[in-house]
Amino acid sequence: MLEKGSFDSLEDAQTELFDYIEVYYNRIRRHSALGYESPEKFEQIYNQNELLILQSKLSV
Repeated sequence: MLEKGSFDSLEDAQTELFDYIEVYYNRIRRHSALGYESPEKFEQIYNQNELLILQSKLSV
């Protein structure tokens, strides 16, 4: 997150913190609303289920 040891401005610090939370941390942390899965894992499971549903409809 902090590579140079300090930020040039408050705006730089806020941007870096926002990027860390929204881009990195929230993508890997477990969310109770998602059955305690990370968003990435939840999306993977969701997409697999959607593919299985589509495949079953095509094979009927």
